[in-house]
This record gives sequence, structure tokens and C-alpha cells, in this order.
Amino acid sequence: MSGAGSPKIESTAALLHTILAAGATHATNTELAKRANLSPRSVDNVLKYLRERDLVRTPPARLGAGWGAVLSISLGAAGCRAGLVDANGTVFHEHSEPSLPDQTKLPPDSLLKRIVRAGHRVIETAYREGDLLVDGQLPVLGVATAWPCPVRGSKRVVGSVLHRDWLAYDPPLLTHAVADAFGIDRKRSHALNRGNAHALAIAFDSARQRPDLRDHSEVAFYLRLGGGIGFSTMILNPGKEGRLSFVDSALIGGARNMAGQLAHVSVSPSLVDELNERGRLCSGLAPLSLDSPCSCGQPGHLEALAGGAAFLKRMKASGVAHPEEMVGTTNDLTDALAAFDLQDERVRYALEDIGRLVGRALVAPVLVLDPSVLTLSGSFAVPLVIQGVLAERETWRHSFGDGLTINDIDGSDSAYLGVRGAALAVHRALVYRRFEELIAADPTAEGLTMTWPEPRALASATH
Repeated sequence: MSGAGSPKIESTAALLHTILAAGATHATNTELAKRANLSPRSVDNVLKYLRERDLVRTPPARLGAGWGAVLSISLGAAGCRAGLVDANGTVFHEHSEPSLPDQTKLPPDSLLKRIVRAGHRVIETAYREGDLLVDGQLPVLGVATAWPCPVRGSKRVVGSVLHRDWLAYDPPLLTHAVADAFGIDRKRSHALNRGNAHALAIAFDSARQRPDLRDHSEVAFYLRLGGGIGFSTMILNPGKEGRLSFVDSALIGGARNMAGQLAHVSVSPSLVDELNERGRLCSGLAPLSLDSPCSCGQPGHLEALAGGAAFLKRMKASGVAHPEEMVGTTNDLTDALAAFDLQDERVRYALEDIGRLVGRALVAPVLVLDPSVLTLSGSFAVPLVIQGVLAERETWRHSFGDGLTINDIDGSDSAYLGVRGAALAVHRALVYRRFEELIAADPTAEGLTMTWPEPRALASATH
């Protein structure tokens, strides 16, 4: 950005960070000026400059479509959700493919067609509605996919959740396979684990809702309870005036980007005995078994006893009426859970058992890392499960107690967290952390975004 009449890069970046941190809170220009430490006149000049380039839209002040959107797709065991996520973290043109139980077991080509079809539906709607278009074109940063399995830093498939043919698929990287399926540059494709995507979306929202300026870094845990179990850890860095703390916080990936495998912690036989002894008070409740296989194939892991799919199987073994077609799915787990009679003691005991199992698995992580917050999301982040987690809280305590705040996000509210989080990972890397650099180069110029063509036909994206 240069030339007479152009605002200073520092002032422009400060205002953009302030608008991002403020969210769509209807902040006045005077309030924005105070937060950004700028004069009201400077704010007026910068906003005028940014509006002309569709980098800001008002009112209220929010990031504009010129920064580009991310086409984001989140996969579960049965669900495939998609949407376009703009730089404000807002999902546009939500689309959900029909539930397909065990879709992760589809061969790569079939699963990619399902992903592409969902993406094209979203793009079609975006062109029809026109709310994200700039000069009649749709600027897109790229495609982000959230996967229900571990995703190495190299973006190679790992584990046994996906079809075995993925291990020998050409190209072998998830990002390359998705890019090729959409016909875009491979550098425009991004992938991460769905649990990590949930964590990023929650961290983004929490930073906007609670913009307090902590004076030290804190650890936050995010636990997704759906058909399986996802666990993520973030370092929440100290906030700065007028700058969203999410921008500078970090998701812990570990040496191979495999951190967070709480689902594969072995459950203590003594805890299973304790819960089964308690369960004898509930007539007809099938006992927990350490012989139950996990998605990785090993018995006795946390997911094998406390995952949502395990709960549905336990209810079936207990003779509790439930929709047969929903067993083993995650897309409809919220609906499946709502179909149960929560006055049935077998249901209540089993849900509390999930919380007890999860709570006990959290002992070591809580005592080692001393997190400030634990947020539960997903279909099974329900009161009875949380009650079970809280019952285990005493096992986390030591002589100094704990300062942990426990939050939850209702299953119905978390449906598109994976879509938002996967996209926010891209926005944070390509936009938020590069405001100064991008302003200097003019982000509306070709390079930051690609123009996504309007789909002409979907015949090739069906199966």
C-alpha cells in the first residue's frame, strides 16, 4: 500500500486487528479508535480506504469479502458438512450431505466425490446469493478439510479410521488428493484433525467473547465427544490491547502432529469394576467390557468404552429402544441421543459412566499441564455426561486444588464447529498473522486469493 492519501500500514493493521477482536459488536468509530489507539479522524480515513477495496464492510465494522473465504468441509463417521467461512469466522451457505454410516470406510475416490459434491453445492449457492462476491467473482483462499482421524504434519493418512486404500493412494497426501479432486493448486489445500478444528473454533469465539488481557500464557483443553473422542490442547498467549489473543495462540501438535490421543488411553480395570458395581443398582444395564475394540483395533481404550458409538451399542445390549439405523453414526448422534428417554435409569447411568471414564482419563493431563479451561463439545457434551466428569474432579485435585473452568457447547450448536475451525486455521495463517505484510502488498491484488469458478456441472461429483 503506497501513494498519497493512503493510510499508514501500521494504522491500517491496528484497525484491522481491532475490528477482528471486536467482532460484529456494533462498535462505533469512536470505540474502534480508542481500542486501536488511533484518532477518530484516522479511523474514518482508514475505513474509507478499506471499504473501497472490500476489505472492510460497515455497519457494523467487520472484515470484508476482499480477504477471501475458505471452502471448508468437515467429515465424521457419517456426516459431511460444508460451508464458506469468511475472515470474520462466519459460515455462509451451510450444506450437509445425507448421512452415510461408515463413510470413512469408503474407498478414496468415492469419499472424494462426496467431498467435492458438498463443496460444489456451497459454491453454487454462493454465486446465486452473491453475498461473498467481489466484482462478480468469488475470491477463495483455498479448501480446508477436517478429518475424523489423526493427520500427520506431512498430511499423510495414519491409523485405521479411513479405508486402507488411502495408505497406498496416489497422491498419498490428503491435501493433494483433495486439491486434485477439486482441480485446484495443491498449495491451496489444507487439512487437519476434526478435534483440532473444534478447538480452534472454540478458542476463536472465546477470545472474542472474553477479551481480557491475561499477563501470562495459559493452557486450554478441548474435548469433543461424538461417535469417537477428540482431544486438543492450546497455549493461550497473553492478550494485547486491540489484538485478538487467538491470533498469537498455538495449537500443540507434538513431534508428528499426533498430540491429543486421549481416545487411545487404556482404561483402568479397577475403574471398570467400580462402574459395573455401581451399575448393578440399575436393573438391565449391560456391563462395560474391556474386551470392546477401539477404532484402532485395540481393546480397552477410552473410545471403546466412552465414545458415542459405544454408548449406542451398550444401550442396544441393555434392551433400550433406539433407532437402529443411527448406531455407529456421528452425523445423527444428537438426534439419536434426543430419542432416548432420559428418565430411563439405564440411559442416565450409561451417560454418567461416559463422564466418569473421561474424567478419570483427564487426571494426568490436568495435573501435568494445569489448564485454565476445559471445553466439551460434540453430540455427547450433555448434562449427564458433564455430571460424570465433575464426579471425577476430586481425582484431579492435589494439595493446591485446581483453577479449572469447565464449559460445554451443546451438540446442536457444535454441528459446524469443524467447518469453522478448519477455515479459521487457514485465515489465521494466511490473513490474521500477515495483516501488515498483506496491506503493504495490497491484498486485493492477485496472489492472496484465487477466483473460484461457478460450477457448471456436477455429474462428475456423484456416485
